[in-house]
Amino acid sequence: MIRLEFPERKRLRARVVSEYALAAGYRECICFSCGHASAALAEFMPTFNPCEAGLDHWYTPEEIHRRYLDRFDATSGHLPLFLMQRLAERFYYYLAPLDQGTVVVPSGSGETILCLKLAYPAVNFVAEYDNNKPWLRYEESAPLNAVVGALCQVVHIKENER
Repeated sequence: MIRLEFPERKRLRARVVSEYALAAGYRECICFSCGHASAALAEFMPTFNPCEAGLDHWYTPEEIHRRYLDRFDATSGHLPLFLMQRLAERFYYYLAPLDQGTVVVPSGSGETILCLKLAYPAVNFVAEYDNNKPWLRYEESAPLNAVVGALCQVVHIKENER
């Protein structure tokens, strides 16, 4: 069993998202983020992160669309499947082949682990949510939870458990 952490994933994600958003005619992205995803995306195109002002709940894609109609929603876990597939391809080329085995992936929105599962269907992935870290916290309302649970084993680390 290996633990897979690759810091470059947010930059790879930002490149895929910005390529699409700019080609589709968006001038700015909206990205609800603890900072990692929005900071990486801001390197490639204008990005607004409302989380910097604090949040009271997980905003649904519908809520974001109503408030920010003219911006592409680049919030982690909100990408359409075709963009996740493009991201899966980038992850594959970046990481090269992974052995068939069990790979633990620190998870938050579930987007990274699902892209990895698309890239490496034979690998047994374990999503590890860690409520001690805001970017890895399990959120009940996150839209990808059911898919992650269906395709991967899930482990929850409670606050103050580590």
